[in-house]
Amino acid sequence: MKYDNQEVVHKKIGDIQYLQFRALLKYKDNLQHCFTFRHGGVSSDKYNSLNLGLNTGDNIQNVKQNYISVCNIMNFNYDNLFRGIQTHSDKLIFVTKENCGSVLKDIDIECDGSITNIANIPLVTNSADCMTVLIYDNTNKYIASIHSGWQGVINGIVVKAINKLINEFNCSSKNLIVCICPSICKNCFEVMNDVKEKFESKFRYNDIIIKKDDTHYLIDLQLILKNEILSTGVLDENIHFSGICNKCNVEDFYSFRNDKVTGRMGCFIMLK
Repeated sequence: MKYDNQEVVHKKIGDIQYLQFRALLKYKDNLQHCFTFRHGGVSSDKYNSLNLGLNTGDNIQNVKQNYISVCNIMNFNYDNLFRGIQTHSDKLIFVTKENCGSVLKDIDIECDGSITNIANIPLVTNSADCMTVLIYDNTNKYIASIHSGWQGVINGIVVKAINKLINEFNCSSKNLIVCICPSICKNCFEVMNDVKEKFESKFRYNDIIIKKDDTHYLIDLQLILKNEILSTGVLDENIHFSGICNKCNVEDFYSFRNDKVTGRMGCFIMLK
């Protein structure tokens, strides 16, 4: 299919399309995951059609029906879905049987990252340009799902999640598999001087900022994130980028930068 590459597999069940990482499919007996396209749901107008963003202005019942549809085809437990309210923070939540089910129960828990080692609790992260990062430790059986836009990159939320897994849950960096879902590419992430200066003051890597003209710059968020992940001891061969830019492919994915009022994709991961 169109988006198949060496890192991801493009699949379709009925009208719903999704991606899965080849590196995680090796553990399909222990793990279920997917990243959704924008097709196959019941949302209309600018949210057409598989919008999974509950705070986008879309009809809430339509969004919940979209969640149910994904859960039905992927065998995720809808009752246990955990989805945090994403605020571009560096806040991480450990998800238990007591605080899961946020979608069903309409519970608002602010966080941009979630971690668990409990089976049958799907962690959900939404995106429409930002990077969604999945982390899996097959040895200790931990999963994490992280939302990291440019502010998340500045705040280091992915590094904090990895360090939390290592320092608090005894995971080894060498066992961690890190997968970065479709997100805005360096040619599409255009900023002005104020944001450019934030990156210059934080990161010293080469080739991360490209001057477009006197007032606009392009920033390679994915390259920065890869360097940051490598700094934690995660092996290069265990870092996997989808190679897909959602803004370059708005016919199949939502993009906030392209449309402003739009839906959100869903990234799901669950231990079996």
